[in-house]
Amino acid sequence: MRLHAENCAIGPRFFESYGRPLYGLYCEASRSPKKPTGVVICHSFGPEQAVGSHVLAMVARQAASIGFSALAYHSRGHGDSAGDFADVTFESMVQDALCAADQVTARSGATQIIWLGLRFGSLVAAAAAARYSSTSAVALWEPAHTGEDYFLDLVRGLLFSEVARGKRSGVTAKQLLEQITIEGRVDIHGSYIHKKFLTDAQKLRLADLLAGWRGATLIAQIQTRMKLSPRNHALQSELEQRGAKVSTMMIREEPGWQFPMWRQPWTSTDLIARTTAWLDAVA
Repeated sequence: MRLHAENCAIGPRFFESYGRPLYGLYCEASRSPKKPTGVVICHSFGPEQAVGSHVLAMVARQAASIGFSALAYHSRGHGDSAGDFADVTFESMVQDALCAADQVTARSGATQIIWLGLRFGSLVAAAAAARYSSTSAVALWEPAHTGEDYFLDLVRGLLFSEVARGKRSGVTAKQLLEQITIEGRVDIHGSYIHKKFLTDAQKLRLADLLAGWRGATLIAQIQTRMKLSPRNHALQSELEQRGAKVSTMMIREEPGWQFPMWRQPWTSTDLIARTTAWLDAVA
């Protein structure tokens, strides 16, 4: 499938969430959809937000080109949105996602919403989908399955980036997370992780957030391995046992989630094209 080159119509770039202006790339559907449907695109946490920003903007434009009004936004404390990063909580990220969905429905007249989340954004998308009555489908790109494992992975990546630069702290990822709970925050490779967010998010489980979900689901694994990971396979099985129609795809790439300043913006023609085909199929 070729990616369409046509541009989407872009509306005002800021909208309000709980008194804070949030930046968003709103792409209006360029042709009439089968059923008025919007796509809300949830980014990952902290430094990973920058890594995924380009590919999330691309999928918003591509969704619009086939009839879905889409919004890729920055939650408060991230990117070009207002808010202090120290005040960010999982709940505030979910609130921002729900406000983004309201923006899409208000601007486009969409009667249903498809949620797409990348990495930690999958947890945000799952939580928002459970609260939004007009949810019709959920797409999970390289989903974080638990908050605890996500932060261990995040900290390991940031520590590795320091080693690659000739620095060695001598602490393990678990020790560093414990340090955050004592000191309140830790600066790792220019990225703060705050106790407030860590304690709030560590207990999250994607399977719990999707406990009542039986709708169309996409699990896109973005790893170099040949098969679905045990966690992705278990989630697929659990959802299918409840009657959900689950599609899976394996994108054999390694974006380097914790290295936003070391590489060209990550993109993936295969991921975007196959996700767009899935969107078209579930509409």
